[in-house]
Amino acid sequence: MKRNLILLTVLLAALSSFSAEYFVDATRPDDTGAATSWATAKKTIQAAVNLTVNGDTVWVTNGTYVLSAEISVTNAITIRSVNGPEATIVDGNGVFGCFSLNDSACTVSGFTIENGQQGVRCADTTPVVVNCVIATNRADFASGGGMFRGTAQNCIFRGNEASDGGGMAEGKSYNCTFIGNVANPFGGAIGANGYGGGQYGGETYNCLFIDNTAGMLGCTIAFGTAYNCTFISTSCVDVYRSVVYNSVFSPEKSANAGSEFYSSCASDLINGVNGNITSTPLFVDEANGDFRLQSNSPCINWGNNSVVSNATDLAGNPRIVEGTVDMGAYEYQEIVGLADSDVDGINDDWERQQGGNQNPGATCSNGVNSILQAYIAGLDPKNPQSRFQMVADKSPASDNILRWNATSGRVYSVYFSTNLLNGFQPLETNIPWTAGAFTDTVHKVDGQGFYKIGVELK
Repeated sequence: MKRNLILLTVLLAALSSFSAEYFVDATRPDDTGAATSWATAKKTIQAAVNLTVNGDTVWVTNGTYVLSAEISVTNAITIRSVNGPEATIVDGNGVFGCFSLNDSACTVSGFTIENGQQGVRCADTTPVVVNCVIATNRADFASGGGMFRGTAQNCIFRGNEASDGGGMAEGKSYNCTFIGNVANPFGGAIGANGYGGGQYGGETYNCLFIDNTAGMLGCTIAFGTAYNCTFISTSCVDVYRSVVYNSVFSPEKSANAGSEFYSSCASDLINGVNGNITSTPLFVDEANGDFRLQSNSPCINWGNNSVVSNATDLAGNPRIVEGTVDMGAYEYQEIVGLADSDVDGINDDWERQQGGNQNPGATCSNGVNSILQAYIAGLDPKNPQSRFQMVADKSPASDNILRWNATSGRVYSVYFSTNLLNGFQPLETNIPWTAGAFTDTVHKVDGQGFYKIGVELK
């Protein structure tokens, strides 16, 4: 009896883990088929969804599926097209939302979702939409024309409108592209009451924003957080009440009140503050839509690794190549081999430690040395007390012993002159930093003399 009970338990567990597949074909005459094969496929997606339980998959083949009602999903299922968004279209007919995914742990993959009163609607960020084109949807007097909440991965949001976010609102977007979405009191990309042309609220990672607009403020994003994004526009690239990390703006960000920028590149940021730079990002071909970085871009290896969560960039390539993440949505994939990417004589890592790109000719806090001199000498440019100093002592044998504050990675030279008008002559060169001192046994009997210490990067 006990053995039978155990066998029955195992059998029930196996049955409960079984997942079914259902099939949908727009060319079928109706929904009377069992949907268990292509020969018995349903005509509508909703009819197949209604058969599912958690873990099932609905396969949808080529065709345009014009809706007479919004597709509602409540189970943890996968709805997947056979041949991708170019061949499989869900059309809201200008009247209905396309997908209502509620809070289910479902996945919708490989569709063009268009012409809906909201493309995708979710209760939270649990549902996932993957490899979809979400286009020309509207959300009149509502949030998220393309998508409200949910999580979008590798999607294109194009030409959506809403009063509170045309492309996406209050969701998460990973490796997505937002093109030509509009936020205004009657529609927008991601915005509230005309705020945020690209995305309103939520979080966006490794995304590209091109020519999104807003009726009020925040053409790209508003009230959101962006990580490693690239923002492009010929008219408006502003960010409203958002926090931005590791991102690139062209031509500039035109930031409004309440926005914060860290390790980002834009011409109207403050160079060196919070790791930001103001250099031109140097895209491969901005005029023709290639926003990858050139090999000499100042954005290479200039981001902040602590806020990186994606393993890949927008193109699907490794997100970090040389130990430090690049700014923007695209990671440069070659080894640049340059410790000084902006060719100003100062190592990139040192500049990064000082808060970002430095002006080598500017005077550091000690009021004496330039930033370049501070870097070479190993000084702290922000500390007024940080100076290169030498002291001279007499040995018992009356030798002159010179000591200085040496720094690793440097070599030193000692020069001597009896008359400053005659210049200096070298006493010793290539003194390793570990020595930190030099003993002059030649000039110990001279009544007067001058020493000079030279320092070079090793």
